[in-house]
Amino acid sequence: MGHLRYGHREGIIKAESKEDALNKLENEGYTDHLDFVLDDYSCEDTEYGDNEFEIEEVEE
Repeated sequence: MGHLRYGHREGIIKAESKEDALNKLENEGYTDHLDFVLDDYSCEDTEYGDNEFEIEEVEE
């Protein structure tokens, strides 16, 4: 089992000023247009059990 340790959002928002950009993020739903970037993920315990392997043949 694992969990997200650190992540952040990034993107470009057209705005007239920093205050305008902050207002768009906080009040106008612009956060939906940002990408999520995974910075750190922790895997504490892994059980593979009886999961079958999936093998895909690739031609060169």
